[in-house]
Amino acid sequence: MSRKGDRFYGRGTTDMKGFIACAMEAAVAATERRLTRPLHLAFSYDEEIGCVGVRPMLDELATAGIDPEWVLIGEPTAMQVATGHKGKTGVKAYCTGHSAHSALAPTGLNAIYMATELLAEVRAIQADIEASGPRDDDYTVPYTTLHAGVIQGGTALNIVPDACRLDFEIRNLAGDDPMAYIARLFDKAERITAEGRKRFPETGIRLDIFNTYPGLNVDPRGKATEAVKSLSGGEQFKVSFGTEGGLFEQAFGAPSIVCGPGDMEQGHKPDEFIDLSQMEACRTMLGKILDRLT
Repeated sequence: MSRKGDRFYGRGTTDMKGFIACAMEAAVAATERRLTRPLHLAFSYDEEIGCVGVRPMLDELATAGIDPEWVLIGEPTAMQVATGHKGKTGVKAYCTGHSAHSALAPTGLNAIYMATELLAEVRAIQADIEASGPRDDDYTVPYTTLHAGVIQGGTALNIVPDACRLDFEIRNLAGDDPMAYIARLFDKAERITAEGRKRFPETGIRLDIFNTYPGLNVDPRGKATEAVKSLSGGEQFKVSFGTEGGLFEQAFGAPSIVCGPGDMEQGHKPDEFIDLSQMEACRTMLGKILDRLT
């Protein structure tokens, strides 16, 4: 991190080195207090690629007998109080067809076509959700979304491709089960496969769920929510991005509140920055937490 004026610059300053710096300062300050209840800091890794590092850590915390009253997730919310976010499920679809010369294209089975048939079902599910699915107007996009981000297949224009991979995700409202949509896609994959196997027995579509984490939906009038609102002075809302909060809730049954310095609008960019005023607001909030624990 480097400071220029009233801002700190550098990759990760907003998401989430700013909060970590404040939390470590609070930990040092805690050693000078006589705490009546413990303060635990938990730093994870690889959150960005699907909340990977936190999972073994949660097991270790549980084994150690950690039983938090509530959990503060320091993702950047501009010090507002986030009580919810969507869950995420990432899926890779591996499509296997049958290769042929493109001059004889009908004698093969185009794996890219198989992938696009499955993609059409992804889009059909999205249309159904938009028309009649569950909604939560606290979000910018108030319903569960499906999104295809990667499609890879083929080696040359004059070859009918026998392999193609489609990567897609589901970002679901906390109360909306993503596995119901996955089941519908499995059914579609089976229908595509059954048709192809009439000519080519090697035809197949394999769906691999490579990562998933739950959504978060904390009681907006619960004790933890009210506590963080009083500590931070922030307003209550829900964030579009995901966090480890839902996993902490699953592990401990304790409410998880997302509140931290910086704005995600500045995150994930080469010129990422965080304002000093946000850092000071976070330091104040954590100082108040120490006061309550003393």
